[in-house]
Amino acid sequence: MKILILCGSLEPGRDGVGDYVRTLADQLGRDGACRVSAMAIRDAFTYAEVREQTPAGVPLLRIPAAWNPERRLERALQYTREYRPDWISIQFVPYSFHPKGLPVYLVRQLRTLTRDTRVHVMIHETWAGAGYRPGRLLGSWMQKTLLRTMLDRLGPAVIHTHLPEFQEKLGRMNHTARALPLFSNIPVVAAEPPGCGKLVIGFFSQVDCSPMILEFLEALAGRAFSAGLRAELLLIGGQEPRMREFSAFLRGSRAYRDRVTWTGFLSPAEISAAIRRCTLGITPVPRHALGKSGSVAAFLSHGIPVAAPHATGDREAGFFSGDLRATILTEPDLEKLKTARTSLAAVKDELRVGEISRRFLHDLKQHSDI
Repeated sequence: MKILILCGSLEPGRDGVGDYVRTLADQLGRDGACRVSAMAIRDAFTYAEVREQTPAGVPLLRIPAAWNPERRLERALQYTREYRPDWISIQFVPYSFHPKGLPVYLVRQLRTLTRDTRVHVMIHETWAGAGYRPGRLLGSWMQKTLLRTMLDRLGPAVIHTHLPEFQEKLGRMNHTARALPLFSNIPVVAAEPPGCGKLVIGFFSQVDCSPMILEFLEALAGRAFSAGLRAELLLIGGQEPRMREFSAFLRGSRAYRDRVTWTGFLSPAEISAAIRRCTLGITPVPRHALGKSGSVAAFLSHGIPVAAPHATGDREAGFFSGDLRATILTEPDLEKLKTARTSLAAVKDELRVGEISRRFLHDLKQHSDI
């Protein structure tokens, strides 16, 4: 079986979906159960065509966004004909293919590229929330219409998504999406656990200067003090201006004023070691969207439960698996943290890239006679 994975950009570290594609393609290449290549059809981080390989030798093609749509389609079609895939896997995020998330040309391009292949679509995003402003309402409606048109015209044999909410949205369009969890991009390395007498709370990449986050953190510090523990915050990676802003925000907290450490930029191995130093991760991502958060997946795959203070209505944590939902802390309760850690011990491997690549390939093979 030969698979060609399509996305917008493949610039390392600058595009979340591009990093996802690189990692997935590399794992499929290492597993050796299929042949795989990846192609970025609108890469905004290069002005010339780029040919390269993943560490496992998977070939990558990056077509510049600076080229006009006709030239990009011609080159993508040439590569597709040369590679002759049995499957084309479209990694869909509207903003990957157009700066305003409205790639009106995309359906025509994809129909041309997939004319002689089976089609798989991975829905990383659906459409933006409409909010209350007329402009946002119109943009959301247009994104929804484009997605519906793409799925109706391509007729994918397999659709995957990370979130139950997205599965429900697609179901209302009469398209059935299968669950495929988001894997962590951070390989697990050996590291020292947190020191005795400490409750180390980690933020990875994303922070939020909101009263909800601060209240949750201060409640955790109070519970830790009652249990004879010292609560500390570890800020892992992230953009320097944002992390410095968050550190300044925390100076208003008596509990954490002098207990905040920012790691600065780290390599993947250093990130893994830093995550392993944590007792608990915490995220500003809304609970219903946790299943598409790479930072949440990184904590969980390292065996670290995650606190998610940000709730939207009564929606539950955004995982298909009840076992994964049980690893999420929704209250600043140390007893529930122990329960979450016990639950996580049984399911953390579900978010490793090797397990998810096998599920991906299994679902495609069910619709293949090759």
